[in-house]
Parts: sequence; structure tokens; C-alpha cells
Amino acid sequence: MVKTRLEYKPAFTVTGIKTWISQVNDFSEFWKKCHDDGIVSKLKAFNYNAGKITNSYIFGVSRVENDPDNRDFYFYIATEYAGNDIDGFEKFTIPASEWAIFENKGSVEKALFEAEMYAFKEWLPSSGYKHALIPELEVYPAHDDELVEFWLPVIKS
Repeated sequence: MVKTRLEYKPAFTVTGIKTWISQVNDFSEFWKKCHDDGIVSKLKAFNYNAGKITNSYIFGVSRVENDPDNRDFYFYIATEYAGNDIDGFEKFTIPASEWAIFENKGSVEKALFEAEMYAFKEWLPSSGYKHALIPELEVYPAHDDELVEFWLPVIKS
């Protein structure tokens, strides 16, 4: 069962690696490649404590801020890291925002899919909020391996 909460979060800097997501690309393939290539381990090493904002070592960032209805976008595997630039990785700032955070438990892909579908099909249409022009996040809290959160940036309609 998806649990929902609203939280304000200040701006924070992330560092990560990206791929283009479209109708033919698969998030799970990119995650697998980044695990296999050691990129996930390298990103986690930059953030040896769970991030202060996300409480996660690593998370996904969907760069949909220009047009949230367009589901072709750059997707990053990232970590909270504001240190020196690192070759092969990009650094950018996630703006301060109010977030509708949809929490779900289970296998990662299924739990995340259920959280996103609930967010867009059930919660958002009746919430009095709309999508803010900020990236969406998929967050994996450090304290629970079965917990996944979908962070939807929102503003009052």
C-alpha cells in the first residue's frame, strides 16, 4: 500500500551519470550496466553517509522539468555530492521544492511502478497540486532495503 506525505526540502547538489530514456530504453538496463561497470559503487563512495536530504546513498533523477508530460528525458543515477567535479560525471542542483513523497515496499521495480502510478493516476488529479517544473526522484532510503520512494515535486494548483 502506497503511503503519501508532503515535505519541503531545500535545494541540494547531486553528481551522477545519465542516459536518454525514451519509449525503447529501459531504466533497469541502465541500473544494471552502472552496477556492472562499478559506477554505482563509485557514486556511493562519494556519499559514504546517506544524503542529508534524501537519506539515500544513491537515487534516480528524471530530468522532466522542461515538460513533465514528455516522458522522453535524461535519467541520472546520482548521489548527493557537492564536492569537486569528477571526470565522467555531471553535477547539478535540484531546486528547493515541496515534494509529494510516495512510499512503497516490495521488489524495487514493482514498488516504484506502483508508487508512480498511484501518484499520477490517483493522488495528483484530486490533490489540489500540480507537477512543479523540477526533476522527479526515485529514492532508496538507506535504512530499509525493501522501501522505495517516488518524489514528485509539487506546487498548489
